[in-house]
Amino acid sequence: MVDVAGFGTFAVADFFVSFDATTPMHSYKLNGFFGQLVSAQFDHANTLWLNSGGQANLSICVPGQHVADLFSRFGISDKEQLTGTRVLVFGVMQISQTGKRYVVLGDLNHITIDFAPG
Repeated sequence: MVDVAGFGTFAVADFFVSFDATTPMHSYKLNGFFGQLVSAQFDHANTLWLNSGGQANLSICVPGQHVADLFSRFGISDKEQLTGTRVLVFGVMQISQTGKRYVVLGDLNHITIDFAPG
């Protein structure tokens, strides 16, 4: 069991979901999502998108105001350093109108990044 303050208690098997196993049933509820990143890209609004694959795969949206702190916390100097890393993020998966699955990172305490070779 995992106790998440302010959210409840969850069975580990139900709470943690790999990026490739996400389905619409995981949307709009808190989960721990984990997997490997294939790319990191900035958009026109300076939002950093941490991508685990293509359109059907989960991405993590890091709002521009969190990017500098994220880079500082993990010793990142360039977004390319994120390619191939493993990530665990706590958040609520949303699905865009185009079907893109994503989690918006609202708190830097809700993410960890593993740079060790897999």
